[in-house]
Amino acid sequence: MHNKTSEGLSIGIFIQIPSIDLAEIFLMAGFDFLLLDLEHGFMGTGDVRQITRTVRTLNKTCWVRVPKTEPAMISRVLDWDVDAVVVPQINSLSELEEIISIAAFPPIGKRGFCSAVREFNYLGAPHMVQQAKPRIIPLIETRQAANNMTDFISCPHIDTLFIGPGDLSTDMGYAGDWQNEEMQTILQDLVAQVVNSAKHCIFHAKTPGDAYKWYERGVTMMTYGIDSQLLLKTLISLRQQLYIKK
Repeated sequence: MHNKTSEGLSIGIFIQIPSIDLAEIFLMAGFDFLLLDLEHGFMGTGDVRQITRTVRTLNKTCWVRVPKTEPAMISRVLDWDVDAVVVPQINSLSELEEIISIAAFPPIGKRGFCSAVREFNYLGAPHMVQQAKPRIIPLIETRQAANNMTDFISCPHIDTLFIGPGDLSTDMGYAGDWQNEEMQTILQDLVAQVVNSAKHCIFHAKTPGDAYKWYERGVTMMTYGIDSQLLLKTLISLRQQLYIKK
């Protein structure tokens, strides 16, 4: 699931608006992957299926963030041939292992096999089970999760960890502000742990300068912004530039 551009940094967008056209526009703008958000926003399962097909036609990458309270959705989303499932609020290794058991086929997990799904081109054979990987990305976004980073890195069934600075800083008592000195120290330590291991690290960048800074620290995959916010900010800026006093 590691997606690296020729420039070395792969940038994705959180998609919460259920629009195939808008998703396509973001990809045509040059973004490398989409993270379809079923935890927040207006996205439904039918929207995920349709947008995933569009992403495939453009040879791009598609992830889905599922609500933690609905683990049964994980196997369904994987059936639809998404590249990875991002799971929020993973606090301990035991929680991660339970999620992996849902996403992985036996003997690693307990996921049921169906040959007639998009993941296996609707004509899957039993041997494909052995080739399928869990494709789970845990979101590290709580104090407890940060304290258990070493355990997550040791898990052999994941190759990518997603550090969510917004929720993590809120859980640390900073209400979403991760630019202060203490949070920066914590985030740098977490990123270094992942980068220095055999795992890939994803980070959510707040500004272009933020993205470059974390790239220099070894992060090669990032999310940047949410579709609705990016659209609104762009339109507000444009309207302000077009303002003429009456």
